[in-house]
Amino acid sequence: MTRGALRFTEDEYRTHAAKSDRFKVGTVNRPAADTPAAPPPASGGASLTLIDALCKENGIWPPECEFRFHPRRKWRFDYSWSDVMIALEVEGGIWTQGRHTRGAGFLADMEKYNAAVLLGWRVLRTTPDKLADGVKSVRLLMLA
Repeated sequence: MTRGALRFTEDEYRTHAAKSDRFKVGTVNRPAADTPAAPPPASGGASLTLIDALCKENGIWPPECEFRFHPRRKWRFDYSWSDVMIALEVEGGIWTQGRHTRGAGFLADMEKYNAAVLLGWRVLRTTPDKLADGVKSVRLLMLA
């Protein structure tokens, strides 16, 4: 590579690729053809079971998961009761500088929640460890 240039020549690229595990077949980035595909994740997994149990405990019906509420945007609610227009958003990663607490993610969430309110939704926000409190709040909103 020449000094000050930002690109490799084709030969330099091939030499680098041959030395790097990143480009070898059978590694994480390039799995071998006979490597079985990972099974698709169960929809909701353990949290779906938990949310169902919490709803049953509080006397409300189970929510729809990943409900797309906006007519044009691909925004989705974590959990929603669309017939009464109540949504429950679970904000993860609050202690690890996750998406919801960094600048761009926080602003994107504000845009989403404001759009939801303008469409008539009531949006409750909770964290994974306070999910039971969030479901109790949903029940109170339904009774209001």
